[in-house]
Amino acid sequence: MIEIDFQTIEQASQLITPYIFQTPMLINHWLSDVVNNHYPTNPKKIWVKWENLQLTGSFKLRGALYKMLRLKEQGVEEVLAVSAGNHGLGIAYAAQLLSMKATVIVPKTAAVTKVRAIEQLGAKLLAKGDSYDEAELIARQLANEKNIEFVSPYNDPEIIVGQATVALEMLQKTNLDLLISPVGGGGLLSGTGLVAKLNPTRQIDVIGVQPANSTAMQNSFRAGEIVKVEESSTCADGLAGNLEDNTCTFPIVKKYVKDIFTVTEEEIEQTIFNFLHYDHFVVEGSGAVASAALLANTVNLDQYSNIGVIVSGRNIDLSRLSNIINKY
Repeated sequence: MIEIDFQTIEQASQLITPYIFQTPMLINHWLSDVVNNHYPTNPKKIWVKWENLQLTGSFKLRGALYKMLRLKEQGVEEVLAVSAGNHGLGIAYAAQLLSMKATVIVPKTAAVTKVRAIEQLGAKLLAKGDSYDEAELIARQLANEKNIEFVSPYNDPEIIVGQATVALEMLQKTNLDLLISPVGGGGLLSGTGLVAKLNPTRQIDVIGVQPANSTAMQNSFRAGEIVKVEESSTCADGLAGNLEDNTCTFPIVKKYVKDIFTVTEEEIEQTIFNFLHYDHFVVEGSGAVASAALLANTVNLDQYSNIGVIVSGRNIDLSRLSNIINKY
């Protein structure tokens, strides 16, 4: 397992802070009310970290920016990335900011909203593969052929360190005793686990949530080793895909995360609708899964009082959002 210490995460936060938005973390009343219906004698406070308000609409700017800043220091001028959308947005934004070149490969199924935004930021965009797994394989091959620095959306220690700054900001804000994070490839969840368990002042529990239609991390976590899964389409497209065989996120998740749960498509969509209805915030499927676990009463919260939930992004296609509004 790679070694990442708490000080490195603190230093990363200092490095990227001038370039990002330190997003708010606020008590969410409707989520707290939903949860407290199940715990009337042991009330909870649900804190939401609004990473959907991040500059590119997603937490993934943090990891991409930290990685690109480090590469720039090393003299690297060009990168190639694979993304379902949000990582590519972060790479494109960082490349424009640092005067670097970036090529982003997305699956043909990528959300139109994210694809357009990547192109608007000036990155070269290629749509390859009918799934995220196919796009990732093609991107790796192309990077090798062209001898270009490949930037994984999750399988990279510096990406993990950058994503960990989300949880660092949360713990600086209030005394939480549980953090709930979305998980796909595990960049954010592993970073959250590191912050929660390496914090020198207080160690807290971490739980991951992913869509029931794409359960690579949960299945691997339960099996104790990386396994492949058959997937179905999910509105949480940023969390889709299997894990790379050698991913550095999995050993961290295995060591520091308490458990991983799943939520259904209906539960994710209902949560997206609720955020729009009660908070007037747009949240994408990937950004809604952690909160959906609370809505569905999936996690046993008996021993917790202050619970932090990461709303990780907002980049949802308008057509999908419109369908959800009409449905609920």
